[in-house]
Amino acid sequence: MVVELTNLSQINTAYGRERGNAMLDQFAGFLKEARHLRTVYYNGGQQFIGFFDQCRMEDAESFADYFHRLIAAYNAESTEATYAYTIGISESKANNAYSIRTLLREALRSKTRQEG
Repeated sequence: MVVELTNLSQINTAYGRERGNAMLDQFAGFLKEARHLRTVYYNGGQQFIGFFDQCRMEDAESFADYFHRLIAAYNAESTEATYAYTIGISESKANNAYSIRTLLREALRSKTRQEG
């Protein structure tokens, strides 16, 4: 799974880098709250890369739905900056992807835009 915070540069421009960094940390916190990810990495380019253990596509989609609801609730209550993001999901069996590089490429191809 690849989750990209797509409006981080706009947040940094409008509210400053300190606020942008705080929102980036908070966004990572939402990913941790939604859980089920075995490992989450931040690549430094506004993207978080997460891996599930023995996960079916339905489980990953359920995670994405729950994450979307967390972000939507935050955005609905925020009086300042809100989050816009994309999520891409790939599965080893469904995408015939058995290397990390192939899984990531397929996840990036499947990204869908979400604005809470």
